[in-house]
Amino acid sequence: MGVTLIYTLTGADYMGREDLSPTPAPGVQNHLADILESPAFRASPKSQQFLQYVVSESVAGRADSLKERVIGEQVFGRPADYDTGQDSIVRVKANDVRRRLSQYYEQHPGSALRIEMVSGSYGVKVRTAGPQPSEAPARPRKKWWLAGGAALAAAAITAFAFKPNPPATALFEEFWRPFLTASKPLLICMPAPEAFRIYGRDKDRLVAAFRPRAPGTPAPAVSRVWQDVRIVPEPGLLVGIGDAKAMSMLEAFAFLRHKEVQIRVSAMTSYADLKSSPSVVIGGETNQWTADLAQRTRFVLTKDRGRSVIWDHQTSEAVCTKPQSWQPPATRDCAVVTRLRSLASGNPMLLAAGLDHHGTYALGDFLTNPRSLQQVLEDAPKGWESRNLQIVFEVERLGDGTGAPQIRAVHSW
Repeated sequence: MGVTLIYTLTGADYMGREDLSPTPAPGVQNHLADILESPAFRASPKSQQFLQYVVSESVAGRADSLKERVIGEQVFGRPADYDTGQDSIVRVKANDVRRRLSQYYEQHPGSALRIEMVSGSYGVKVRTAGPQPSEAPARPRKKWWLAGGAALAAAAITAFAFKPNPPATALFEEFWRPFLTASKPLLICMPAPEAFRIYGRDKDRLVAAFRPRAPGTPAPAVSRVWQDVRIVPEPGLLVGIGDAKAMSMLEAFAFLRHKEVQIRVSAMTSYADLKSSPSVVIGGETNQWTADLAQRTRFVLTKDRGRSVIWDHQTSEAVCTKPQSWQPPATRDCAVVTRLRSLASGNPMLLAAGLDHHGTYALGDFLTNPRSLQQVLEDAPKGWESRNLQIVFEVERLGDGTGAPQIRAVHSW
């Protein structure tokens, strides 16, 4: 059995036998590259950026200089004087990184190195046991770029103790069991929003002329025919960030459970396809199947006096409402999870739709996190396992992320 050694990445503070020296940086960087390319992190570029930066800063001996305000400014573009008490994006993302690290090591129990969050600090520690990693030259490292490719992201860890996520519970397993034990692959049906690319010198004028406006607000006058404008349809080629996040997390979850996955866009998916396999349908207004399959359920995404809402058929009221396109965006968003026990073929189906992008963005984590889903299922109506189930939750919008889900309603039938 190997001797366990705990040390900071600078090697200045470690406990163990004196003849054991800290792992060289190349070994740490190789291990970090493996983590970043693993299914647990591959689905979340922001988490990759977060972990890569904090390890790099710790290796450089700058762990003590990592502060939440600096992280918010450098990683998430917050102003230098932003209120960390009101904006918890750094703490939220730190929890996500901690969960993904735990997931990675659950899948690699024999790992020679283990990167852990430091309690009371924004730095990290590495624990190693047994033989030291190879001294082979570090392989080329990928650069994880912010959306838009403008700059290498920076990130760090909040001052929480390292607490691995609890193992999947019986209720969480039961929720997913019909989808994972079916003989056919899991079909993930993605939205196919109607999208266009606009090119040409006069494109800004065209966009300004047709930008959404409040009723009674005049549009700019169109004084001439614009010649240098080209509108090119992009059918089935573009997808919203919220839909992509939910899809990637669900795909990674299935992969870790050794479940084969097929991904199709809704425009190329038939009802026969959905019946032939256990299915997850992602998206609201942009996925034609969501409205068709959920129309007789209690909670539906629909329109009420021109507004997009989550409507409660039982109370005839809107549970959540999305602002009109010309209004400022809401600070919160909602989502609906609909678990249909089986279609005519006996295969189950899951409908996962946010009212806006942030609601859909939060769905991936909510559905694959045992802690989040377990708490809901413990309070769900008795017998939900063999019945249809709906969950409505609300999240706070935090920059390019979301806060913890707050349950608004749970219903089974």
